[in-house]
Amino acid sequence: MSLSDDYRLLELDTNATEQEAKAAYRHLANLYHPDKNPDKDTTEHFQSLHTAYQNVLAAIRQGAVVQDWHKYDFAAHSPHFNTGSTATNDPASEELQRQYIKERQQAYEEMKRNTINQERAREAALRKARHTINEKKAKEMYEQAFKSSHYETKFNANKTEEAHDPDFGIDPALFNSFDQVLKESGSDSSTNKQSNEELDINSLNPVKATLRAVSYLVTFALGVYATMYWQDSTENIEQAHQSETNDIVFIAGLYPQYRTSAINHTFKNAALYSAPDVNAPFLTLIPEFQDLTVTNSSRPNWLAVRYQDQAGWVEEKNIGFGNSERANTLHCIGSPGVAPEHGEVLSPFKISGSSRLRLINQLPTHSVLTFESYEGAAPFSVYLNSRQSLAINYIPKGRYRLLVSRGALFHNACQQFLFDQESYVLLDQVEFTSIEQTLTLQ
Repeated sequence: MSLSDDYRLLELDTNATEQEAKAAYRHLANLYHPDKNPDKDTTEHFQSLHTAYQNVLAAIRQGAVVQDWHKYDFAAHSPHFNTGSTATNDPASEELQRQYIKERQQAYEEMKRNTINQERAREAALRKARHTINEKKAKEMYEQAFKSSHYETKFNANKTEEAHDPDFGIDPALFNSFDQVLKESGSDSSTNKQSNEELDINSLNPVKATLRAVSYLVTFALGVYATMYWQDSTENIEQAHQSETNDIVFIAGLYPQYRTSAINHTFKNAALYSAPDVNAPFLTLIPEFQDLTVTNSSRPNWLAVRYQDQAGWVEEKNIGFGNSERANTLHCIGSPGVAPEHGEVLSPFKISGSSRLRLINQLPTHSVLTFESYEGAAPFSVYLNSRQSLAINYIPKGRYRLLVSRGALFHNACQQFLFDQESYVLLDQVEFTSIEQTLTLQ
């Protein structure tokens, strides 16, 4: 929408002042605020008013409307611009006014682009500064370690002189140079001799020997912990999902529309009884991952089923939704549990940011909106109820790919849809900064 459209939406003249723009916005916001109109949906119009107000206010403050511009009445017959003046019929004057407005609009768009570019340049400068600081810290640590090796040599030569040296600020028991570590790991005679000398020193200085041993143990433990953490991160997440699947609470009567007259399957061995009672006569044992047809779900915690040529009752907690082939394909087995709440974030990591997205959701089914980062950040998803809009105010800054998954039955432990699943890329290479954005799903 152009700047002139923003003026029309706010019912403002093109030479309006900042005070007039604020007064017009307050008046229209009071009329079209969603809380003032409970009988109809005015959210989109209210958001358009807010966007137009921000654009007009920025244009006025940037001097996009100058004082020597002779106003041109674009809609003399419009009730919003009925100021009592008559429109000029000079074609040359109209063409000049259109050309001037086009130039002002181009200047305004250029200003918006420059603002976004400045924001990107600032983020790049911050990343570069952090990288430089990290390099300086690593260099300082290496220099301290290298310096400590010289102090170690000096200590071996003259222990008393080193103890009174005022420039000696680093305890050699806390640092060792890389060359010293390599020498200590050797097996030749010179290495053994040096090790024996160090043992003599340590025997004379038990405090320093203790500190050195503790530092070695701490460094080794941190290295082992870091290696195990990064190697097993994916496995831990999968195990967490599996534990959620096993520990999810069973809820009787959940999603009855997918039980009666539908194909279900056993995700564990299920006993078939002649009546909905564990004390009733036992008919047979249905193995896991066997398809069966549910005929009645009126009894809590029990389902009347037909398996092969037999009919009976099984406990509902042992029966999964859909056929077994689909369950094995999706790798999602067990009770689905209650669906997430509207707007709930589906991610094993904590998501925090300052970018904002106003989501106008018109999808007829429940869906999941997934944010996949191009900058190495952890992906996360947001659960959306059908036809319910949402304000997402915690998106970390960066470039993302937005994916939409739609379905009917959402498996809470597996974090995916079991039925009517449809996934597609909504937007690609989307840049989220401090500027608020609006997106419509339909």
